[in-house]
Amino acid sequence: MPPCFFSDSGKLLVSNPVTPFPLNSEQITPDVLEHSPVGLMQVDHTGRILSLNSYCADIFGYSVAELLDQPFEILLPPDLRTDHSGLFSEFMQSSTGRMMGQGTGQKYFPAHHKGGHEIAVQIGLNVNRKGARPVVILAIVDVTDKARLLNELKHGNERLSLI
Repeated sequence: MPPCFFSDSGKLLVSNPVTPFPLNSEQITPDVLEHSPVGLMQVDHTGRILSLNSYCADIFGYSVAELLDQPFEILLPPDLRTDHSGLFSEFMQSSTGRMMGQGTGQKYFPAHHKGGHEIAVQIGLNVNRKGARPVVILAIVDVTDKARLLNELKHGNERLSLI
């Protein structure tokens, strides 16, 4: 079985050989991770999904089991998948956590929902280098509605400026 925080039933799985989150800590319990208001995911140094909470899977329309051991690129729109491996390699060389797109002015990123439609997400990234191999830790928030509303507001303001 691939490493995972939780099964689809919500039971904690302790088979994860790389555990960046202190699962036995009094401060951060498995219940806290599973019920986090953001999607949490771990990706290995090759880009394969090691673990995630069910909220993260729900953002993309999948079950936890469907995403385990899949390449992270499955969650990207098809036209962005090829270029992502180079960006991922560059990020793996850095050692600082950051918001995806930091310094580019891009706040939201397109993602691919299982249903075939595009959603907008914000992603916080960090690399845990304490184990034998580095693991990327992601915090993911669905901002589809917010991005849509901001886009509508921007277009409304543009129309008003023409009056």
